[in-house]
Amino acid sequence: MVDRIPAAIERTSSRRRFIQHSTLSTAAIMALHGRVYAAPKRGWIELFNGKDLSGWHLNPEKIGHGTGGNWRVEQGAITGEQDPPGSGNGGILLTDRKFENFELEIDMMPDWGVCSGLFLRSTDRGQCFQMMVDYHDAGNVGHIYGEGTTGFNTRTFDINGKIDDAGKLVSLTTDKHQAYSKVGLVSSCSSEQWLKAWRVNQWNTAR
Repeated sequence: MVDRIPAAIERTSSRRRFIQHSTLSTAAIMALHGRVYAAPKRGWIELFNGKDLSGWHLNPEKIGHGTGGNWRVEQGAITGEQDPPGSGNGGILLTDRKFENFELEIDMMPDWGVCSGLFLRSTDRGQCFQMMVDYHDAGNVGHIYGEGTTGFNTRTFDINGKIDDAGKLVSLTTDKHQAYSKVGLVSSCSSEQWLKAWRVNQWNTAR
């Protein structure tokens, strides 16, 4: 099986800072962290070295998301955008290495307006279990979607943003709530728990 770390860059915003620090483990449990280049704890594998894209590759041929997009490292974080910006031509960034059983931890700070995701067990064509990072009105961050598979969707609510006069995202709300049992889940955070945990305009850790 494959762990691929990614994203489709689409919609109104063409750019996003995505990965600041990512580690992967086959067994260990790790608390949420705030430091960028802390050495991985025993049993963890660092996926991003904080300097360049060694160990990563773009989708090798054009897929539904585009020809690959533009990915680079800026100030210790992987940044992705459409190529050229605003064109709608995105893509996915994938790990070269394949993994079997694992636990993933990753820091992300998407720009408001992106339609993206964290692709788990992905093929080079982007068929995967996608943790949605649809950071826009009527979007969702954190629930799982079957990208290029059966198209199942486990979201239990949508998110919407409040924008100030300067065009900056200042807060989030949720709507279209439904019980997790209705989408095939045995457990899920509530929208209230998600809003309390998510830090607007800051780095957030997914695990």
